[in-house]
Amino acid sequence: ETANTKQFQMDLFINQIELAKKLKLPIIIHSRDALDDTLEILNNYFCGDNLNGVWHCFCYDMITFEKIKNLGFMISVGGLVTYSNLKDLKHVVKNMDLDYLLLETDAPYLTPSQVKNAGIDINEPMYVKTIAEYIAKLRNVDYSIIEEATTRNAKKLFKL
Repeated sequence: ETANTKQFQMDLFINQIELAKKLKLPIIIHSRDALDDTLEILNNYFCGDNLNGVWHCFCYDMITFEKIKNLGFMISVGGLVTYSNLKDLKHVVKNMDLDYLLLETDAPYLTPSQVKNAGIDINEPMYVKTIAEYIAKLRNVDYSIIEEATTRNAKKLFKL
């Protein structure tokens, strides 16, 4: 089989999860265009296994967030949350339990909209603060609440 076959990729994913479990490491999931397959693998092979990790570049709805949370994962949110067309994502971030939120930039991609509007197309790690500020405003809380929660979550997940 070649690396571009779906089954081969799914088998590798299962093997990587097994390795992470063995080494007691968090799992980082980037499930682009494969949400259903990814959830199926996690539910069929690893449900109840005390998995933990982060769902990179989360951009789904509240139902999907609950499924991911119930599997033991946090979600990571980047510049996408600032995009006006992603209303489901905004709803999740506004209403979710902050114990499951991490921040990311996905640099050099997914530049926050307010940075793009200033004429900057390339995302950089420094814009994670812009994302946190946006989320604080969305939730109508002080920036420090988001900063403290996401820092605490990262330390917990990565045992820092």
